[in-house]
Amino acid sequence: MALNLPPDVAGLFTAQKALIESFPNLGLKFTPDGKIIGDIGKALASHHFGVTIKRVPPFHGFVGNSGVIIRATGKKSHPLRFSSDYKGVLISKEEKLLVFEIDYEEAKAEIIFNGPFVALFRGRNSAVTIKNGDLQKLNNCIEDNSRITALTQEAQQCSKKS
Repeated sequence: MALNLPPDVAGLFTAQKALIESFPNLGLKFTPDGKIIGDIGKALASHHFGVTIKRVPPFHGFVGNSGVIIRATGKKSHPLRFSSDYKGVLISKEEKLLVFEIDYEEAKAEIIFNGPFVALFRGRNSAVTIKNGDLQKLNNCIEDNSRITALTQEAQQCSKKS
């Protein structure tokens, strides 16, 4: 199951399709840049999980006193890179990670990881590069009490282990 994107956000991807169709011979993809995709991820985190968006590096927001790092990607094959420290500040076991994979064609977002940030580094170095599919597999191993609680029924359905 996927989260439906708000109509205004879905409109971005409708416009993207129209641009591609307007210039079919150029091979251009007109993909949104990382900043807008990242901001969509933050909006989803706020709406569906109650994350208070407040940039305090390395965190994008907070749930209670726990920092939350939010990532969003539109590329299934694009691995994500994470580091266990930020300018010498180690991220504690209470801090959370939410990762969304956005499907431009369907205007939907999948929650591919919701859990403790440190789960990425078990038995690994201080930096890790991980594919979305591997991140989803790791997500399936996370206990429900270690996740950020979903506020919306839609997000609750998406957060269930597959």
